[in-house]
Amino acid sequence: QPDLTLEEAQVAKLDYVCRKLRLRPGESVVEAGCGWGALALHMARQYGVRVKAFNLSREQLAYARKQEGLTVSLSDFITEPFAGAPYDRLYSIGALEHVRPPELESLYQKMYDALTPGGLAVHQFFSYGSDPCPISVAVLELFFPGSMLSVHRSHVEAAEAAGFRVAHDS
Repeated sequence: QPDLTLEEAQVAKLDYVCRKLRLRPGESVVEAGCGWGALALHMARQYGVRVKAFNLSREQLAYARKQEGLTVSLSDFITEPFAGAPYDRLYSIGALEHVRPPELESLYQKMYDALTPGGLAVHQFFSYGSDPCPISVAVLELFFPGSMLSVHRSHVEAAEAAGFRVAHDS
């Protein structure tokens, strides 16, 4: 919507993810890779859910921990268990780009196992549409150091193998 301010557009984006998760007050939610904690904080304050977030950045962790209503752990969501499981909802925004392709299968299984029966997961991430050519890998590393994009079908296959039913993919 072109008439929104930047702040209004940011809130609309946060609400979009919350609607996808179909949040209900009192639910438990886990976030894999919370960044500065904006979405987790929005969910806790506006939707009345309990959010447990995981992050690797000490600076982001320190900031997020100052926000009332957030529980943030300095841990690797890829390799460490989701403490406090099971959760009703699970999400990650912009974090799966940092997961190495060989780690996808075990990560999606861990995510699936961390959810209550019937729980929902939402992930937003960049991926390759097909096998990347070497120059695209080099350009990605140049502009986004540390990113480890996978081929999109690898995400879908890993999620489905873990037990997820992919209801929306865009």
